[in-house]
Amino acid sequence: MSACRLYIALDGNGLNGFEGFAGIAKLSIDPGARDFDIDVRFYPGVAGGHATQLNPSGTVGYLGNLSQTLLFYDPHTLRERARQSTLPFNAPEVFYQSQTHVVWLSDDELVTVIGEQFVKLRLGALDRPEPIGAHGVTLPHAIKRSSSGRYLFYGAMDHDHHGYANQMGVFDLSTGQARVVELP
Repeated sequence: MSACRLYIALDGNGLNGFEGFAGIAKLSIDPGARDFDIDVRFYPGVAGGHATQLNPSGTVGYLGNLSQTLLFYDPHTLRERARQSTLPFNAPEVFYQSQTHVVWLSDDELVTVIGEQFVKLRLGALDRPEPIGAHGVTLPHAIKRSSSGRYLFYGAMDHDHHGYANQMGVFDLSTGQARVVELP
């Protein structure tokens, strides 16, 4: 039906974005036929939907959230495929320290942040994150991968215990080293 699909992370019914079930809205659009279809699914036990990313082939989606939970879904049906709490690996200092963004390295391998570390995860082994290096900033946010695939770029969020962010980071995936750029 659709010429394109848009996936939108939903953050529940609270005005602050932290309350209510996290979910995904899929908007399928066929501009030539002037037709569209909307599908929405919420995931019980997960709050604060924030961002969504699909793997390179578009067969698995990730729903970033504020629940310290890795949540993967099928982009076609929106059904949950896998879920893993990150609390066994790290207790967050503040409630909004969670895995809101990931970077896909392949169809079954991705990088996210757990605590002070970037970690590599495989879809079949979500209970075994592999630390790859410290991120070096207050709270990483909006992680993006360079076109070469070697670097991660990320902003930093203010932190209730560590103050204003005023920084951004560049992480070298080949060396496992971060460079922090201080901002005014």
